[in-house]
Amino acid sequence: TELGEVVNQMMKKAFPSIVDVNFTANMESLLDKVEEGVVNWKTVVSNFYPDLEEAVKQAEKELESVKIADEETDVICEQCGRNMVIKYGPHGKFLACPGFPDCRNTKPYLEKIGVPCPKCGRELVVRKTKKGRRYYGCENNPECDYMTWQKPKPVEEKK
Repeated sequence: TELGEVVNQMMKKAFPSIVDVNFTANMESLLDKVEEGVVNWKTVVSNFYPDLEEAVKQAEKELESVKIADEETDVICEQCGRNMVIKYGPHGKFLACPGFPDCRNTKPYLEKIGVPCPKCGRELVVRKTKKGRRYYGCENNPECDYMTWQKPKPVEEKK
């Protein structure tokens, strides 16, 4: 996601030694030795923590906060008539009325993939199961029950 990319860049800048592949491999090796009972976990943490604590204090001073601007859509809020915006929540994107707190209307954000539903002709959208697995289904759900696990390809028109 856009936010994930920004956070990744900030981590690379603020904690270059921690996001380094060699550091990760070394830490994994040490943790394996802890699991085997060869190394005491307190030793690993006491060797690692002071540098981490210093890096976090430095990052708190230097790093700026990140604000992702709301993206306006062509979806109209049926309660107040404004164009709804895309917001980011703990479970991903959703549509919300920009008139908050006066208007608290929200809707799920349906990411269209540009492929018509083979059953009813409406648009197919990306959906997720309760466990977070991706699938593709009709935007007209529950009236249309079409779904597939594989991303459908647009049907090419015959000439």
